[in-house]
Amino acid sequence: MESVACKRLLTSRRDAFEGNVILDHDAVWKSTSDFVWDAPPGFTKKSSLLHLYGNELSKLFKRILGVPNASLDDTIEHIAGMSEVNTKDLKLAIGAYTFLQDNLPRHGPKLDTFTQKCREEFSRRPLVAIPISGKFIVWKRTSECVWKTSELFESNDINLRCKAILHVAYPEANLHQVEYLFTQILGIPDAGLEEFLQELELLRKEDSHDASLIKRIYKCLAKLQYSQSNERLTRSIERLVYAWFLLTAYRSRFEKEPLIFVSDSRGKHAWLYPGQCVWAKSCLRSKASLQTLYRGLEILFRNIIGAHDITLSILVEELCRISTKEDERAMSEDFHYAKELIQACSKFETEVGSSNELTSEPCWPCRSREGSRIWKKAKEFFANDRQDLYDIFSKFVTFLDFKFEEVNRIKSFLKAAGIKFISSAVPNTRLEEPFEIDVDRKADMHWRAEYLYR
Repeated sequence: MESVACKRLLTSRRDAFEGNVILDHDAVWKSTSDFVWDAPPGFTKKSSLLHLYGNELSKLFKRILGVPNASLDDTIEHIAGMSEVNTKDLKLAIGAYTFLQDNLPRHGPKLDTFTQKCREEFSRRPLVAIPISGKFIVWKRTSECVWKTSELFESNDINLRCKAILHVAYPEANLHQVEYLFTQILGIPDAGLEEFLQELELLRKEDSHDASLIKRIYKCLAKLQYSQSNERLTRSIERLVYAWFLLTAYRSRFEKEPLIFVSDSRGKHAWLYPGQCVWAKSCLRSKASLQTLYRGLEILFRNIIGAHDITLSILVEELCRISTKEDERAMSEDFHYAKELIQACSKFETEVGSSNELTSEPCWPCRSREGSRIWKKAKEFFANDRQDLYDIFSKFVTFLDFKFEEVNRIKSFLKAAGIKFISSAVPNTRLEEPFEIDVDRKADMHWRAEYLYR
């Protein structure tokens, strides 16, 4: 009965204060619905009774009359208003953040709703005040901030520029006032994998050629892979999941933007995609080799980012690409390059059968009987495996543009590719005395040359 009586008493008193019986700071009488009990500094939507009358009347206004504090929505809109007018007063911003922390629900669904609402609004709008040089404020979204940098940034002398570092920006005296809001409620993380990738993206957009800094970032990415997968994750399944996450996160970013930096001794530099690179050193001119530039980072570039290994298909594709040129000046340089590619292909002798292009495409650098450069298919020429026969027949048939010694070094590969050898075409030869110069030799051989094609 007593509790019912109390409720009735409270209701009657609250009803009585619904009228304009509270004096505002501008000497206007208003009802309780026009006020809040507590609010952030500078709050203008409703007057704060705490700021007007002090804490002595808290029992009357807060407990008896039930005047609420400023709501979460109103507080967020108050912060948004400061952001929109670009308020420079850091104390007002910190006051609003402190008010949010002080009015955080203790636990349960209300806490979850409060946290979700804050994270949605702070990620959607620039509601985080960032002090600059103690005099100015810029406003950013939570996605544009980190709480602090990791030891990897400091030990590798990497200054984070892609995001604001709150722990550094805020005065030390104010850190305890905002830390819980920023780190626990809003979930702003410390700098890590994402920030290293964004820093790399920023350097790429600036077309930076600071090779030392870029290499340090790559090393940090490699260290993140090892430290987080080995120290934090104890179960094998967790490591597998994290390895999959790294593979997805790294490759998607490197395939979306050219984030692999390469440079040469002449000072030229470029930013490339993984598909434009190979790991091992090679003769390929269309792809950059990373092994020399980034020694010790093989797992990062090969296994995680996806820089190619050199394969027969890559070499043959390049060979077919350059063999389409017919300009004599271009062919002179391309022939030398083609010979390097074929020598590189010879390391994949056992895989030759799987490459149709080697036999079906005119990608072999040859010399015609007139001595001109020409691209031929695999069975349209001979290879010089006997110098004496080459000296006789080079004026009458087409030969692969490889010297006798060069042919012998890759002979087994040429056999696997179906190349014809001059020694097989002229199997029965012998020398007879006396050894004299036959001045009519060329005329004598001309009519025999047709048998080479049989």
